[in-house]
Amino acid sequence: MTPHDSGCLVSCDVSVARWAWVAAQLIWTVVSAGSVAAAEVTVCVISPRTELDGSGQAAAEVVVPRPTVLTAEPLLEMRLERAGQILWQRRATAAAPIEGPMAWPIAPIEPEQSLLLLLQPVTAAGAGQFARIRLTGASREQLAAHQQAMQRLGSDPAAWLVAVNQALDQQQVALAWALLFAPQAPRSAALDGYRQQVWQQGCGQ
Repeated sequence: MTPHDSGCLVSCDVSVARWAWVAAQLIWTVVSAGSVAAAEVTVCVISPRTELDGSGQAAAEVVVPRPTVLTAEPLLEMRLERAGQILWQRRATAAAPIEGPMAWPIAPIEPEQSLLLLLQPVTAAGAGQFARIRLTGASREQLAAHQQAMQRLGSDPAAWLVAVNQALDQQQVALAWALLFAPQAPRSAALDGYRQQVWQQGCGQ
């Protein structure tokens, strides 16, 4: 599943008012890392839903056990760490970068578990330059409830659309994005319209 032109933008069961609100939720998706001495690395993280915490660091509460990782930019490297140890790593080349939604590559995230997601875009000036996002698992109750809800949705696009809209109505943006880009989520004009709009506006463009 990749964002694509579906011919459905704001008209497929998605109101203009809702999209205005959705667009406002995408302001904090751009994650930067760098210093005066090193060129800044910027990555637009679409999933999991990423914000800046009180100290200005990129952070994401992971509300499903196996979140999809999706960035707007192609990547040279992606890796997951815990306490400084590499749990998983994937490298690519500029000619064949990492692109599109990536299924969660390791064991499901545990309740309140803290992991570090490191992303290196193809535009990075140096091999050691990464955007860093602190991932934290939601509560045990939330993770279990959301996993069960996704299983109940099955392959019915209408049910998935209702679930996404309900999440947005309740201002649960992280859950809405997790549903939209879940590997098992079905395809439909309305859902693909959502995905395309999130993809296009995810960096405030």
